[in-house]
Amino acid sequence: MCCTTHRIIDAALDIAARPGFAAADVRRIEVALGARQAAMAGHRCPRDPLEAK
Repeated sequence: MCCTTHRIIDAALDIAARPGFAAADVRRIEVALGARQAAMAGHRCPRDPLEAK
């Protein structure tokens, strides 16, 4: 299950490591998943850190 989200997390970490990146400048983050990956992730709108994990 979690392997489907690793690419997204890796991309976010790569962006955060860029010179001049400032998290305070981020207004929102949008992620697109395939239907199968979204179903495997489980929580479309997590309500707490455990569901977001």
